[in-house]
Amino acid sequence: MLARKSILPAREVLQPRTACLALAGGAPPLFRTAANNRSRQVAAGAASSPAWQAWSDCLPQWTSSTTNLPPVNTADRTALAAAVKSAAASYKPKPTLKVPSLDELPEVPKNLHKRLELIARVQLAGFLERSLEDVPATVMEYTTTDISAALSIAGVQVKSGTSKRAVMSVVVTETESLMTWSRLEGLLLHWAVSRKGPPAERWELPPRGWKTLPESTVDAGGAWQSTLEKHPLPEPDGTLGPAPMYTMMISVPLEGPLAEGGMIFVLKSGSTGQNTKWLKDAATKSDFYLDLQKLKAV
Repeated sequence: MLARKSILPAREVLQPRTACLALAGGAPPLFRTAANNRSRQVAAGAASSPAWQAWSDCLPQWTSSTTNLPPVNTADRTALAAAVKSAAASYKPKPTLKVPSLDELPEVPKNLHKRLELIARVQLAGFLERSLEDVPATVMEYTTTDISAALSIAGVQVKSGTSKRAVMSVVVTETESLMTWSRLEGLLLHWAVSRKGPPAERWELPPRGWKTLPESTVDAGGAWQSTLEKHPLPEPDGTLGPAPMYTMMISVPLEGPLAEGGMIFVLKSGSTGQNTKWLKDAATKSDFYLDLQKLKAV
């Protein structure tokens, strides 16, 4: 018991001195000695100066060591600042779709299907950076199975030299709201292309160079799944109503299987589980098919 009491004060002194030595950059003597010599070092620590004196002794050493650091390279700092400035200037935020503005139009249809058609055309013209009159879009309208929803697609063929692309604006909304929330929440476009239309359609991957906006598309195994953005649905009086709509843009090269075919797709609503719905064409009770060869050229 006597030996134990004599060791305890020594530990109280050695702990701050050990921390002090670590701060000064040296390893504690206690860890550099063999195990059979530890008792003698503890006894020596007990006779050393108090803890506050130990800290005051090592702090000047630490301060002097920090003043001996190599000088800052001014050229490196200038190069780093220039690189940061250049990166900030070239940064472009991820593109997103804007809610089509209907304020400047003379009349907004009260009929929901006609309004969706107009929204799709306005969104397509804005994407192409042209006026509405300069984009004679082909418009296709559908209704869906399982959930009462309307789908409007406005599309054109855009020529660039010898190549052509199909550019389409997609707008979807519920026609009957039976819930306080949207049953189309998390809506996805599950799509591919087909050389032939129904009933001989066959799902194939699109040719390289296709794009979607928003840029949220994942591989679904033999098809792609693209996210539609949720926005408030414009009302006839120009306000944004409580009902939501879901929109996206899609652009595909008219080559390979699309040199003579079209796009085939279904809509997937809800998350995984019992709330998931696969929405098809209510008119045919099968997958949607969009003949891209019938789109007007601009």
